[in-house]
Amino acid sequence: MLSDDASQLTLGFFPALEHAVASFARDGEDGIFQRYIARTQLIHVSAQVQKTRDAGVDPPLRMGKEMMGAKIALAPDDSDFETAATWAIHVPCVERAAAKIFLRITYEGDVARFYADGKLLTDNFYNGTPWLIGLDRVPCQQWDRLELKILPLRNQAPIYLPEGARPAPSPNGQVVKLNEVQAVPEYESTVDLKP
Repeated sequence: MLSDDASQLTLGFFPALEHAVASFARDGEDGIFQRYIARTQLIHVSAQVQKTRDAGVDPPLRMGKEMMGAKIALAPDDSDFETAATWAIHVPCVERAAAKIFLRITYEGDVARFYADGKLLTDNFYNGTPWLIGLDRVPCQQWDRLELKILPLRNQAPIYLPEGARPAPSPNGQVVKLNEVQAVPEYESTVDLKP
């Protein structure tokens, strides 16, 4: 079982079990079900974020081939990120009592890139939903050398965004904003029902 809320790692059995369940504690009744909750060590971890550079001049918009009567905006080049708004992120190394540690990043902008120890790990095209990044792909010793870069989103950028996802127009014509970075543990518990 997996959950970012350890209190949700619960089981219900009917008929009632005749033996204990390893790594679980009995948690009363739920109607006709016998309830168990996982014995899980909670992890408290937080991400520290520091802005290291404001966004520079928005790179020129490049348009590609025409599709269905309209040209399509092209993805930015690597060189465009040299002037992107940049944040340093530090996450303390924790014991892996949880299955994984994720970063939940909420931002407004065009494209974001995530780096570990100076190497590009993944990117995200803004769509209005939080971006989840699993830190299990990054050695724990590099969690103090994480970096986020975000390119601005033009007010009238010719890209599709779901209803309600487009940020409010900015007076300077572009939006780049980091709203929140959370470190979120994902707890795991395995059930062995062998008698």
